[in-house]
Amino acid sequence: GTLVISIAAGIRTGTIEEQVPAGVDVVRAMPNTPARVDRGVTGLSPGLNCSTEALALSERLLSSVGQAIVVPESLQDSVTAVSGSGPAYVFLFIEALQQAAADLGFTPEQGRQLAIGTVQGAATLAAQSTSDGVCLVPGFNGLGAPWWDPRAVGLITGLTLNTGKGAL
Repeated sequence: GTLVISIAAGIRTGTIEEQVPAGVDVVRAMPNTPARVDRGVTGLSPGLNCSTEALALSERLLSSVGQAIVVPESLQDSVTAVSGSGPAYVFLFIEALQQAAADLGFTPEQGRQLAIGTVQGAATLAAQSTSDGVCLVPGFNGLGAPWWDPRAVGLITGLTLNTGKGAL
């Protein structure tokens, strides 16, 4: 049979199924940009008439560029919000770490190495952890609070303040 895998954001499988002949399997997919380096996360949602075999084939195909997660289509827009937009937030965080490093006197190359190495290492620790919690080291931020707590919002600025070399 024929399989259509759509990566069109916001287009529901039902809309696609109305446009294709009967018997065509439809899967909605939302990969993220790390798929470019085989480290992506893709949310998959089968259409109403999608066969188990077609969904399994979609999982195998998209797992070739990272991880594939089957979710109800009602969560597909949320996949876009979390893993589709997520890399941009990580890039902003890396940029903030690099700026903090520059403000502390590191060269741009050293700041980049410190920032990216820190994020890669932290991601590896998180991936290997069996903890259900967001914060792998309770109290890590010095406040005994998770990072999203309003008391911890200035974490990056705190990196420079704690050294006595000023704020970002």
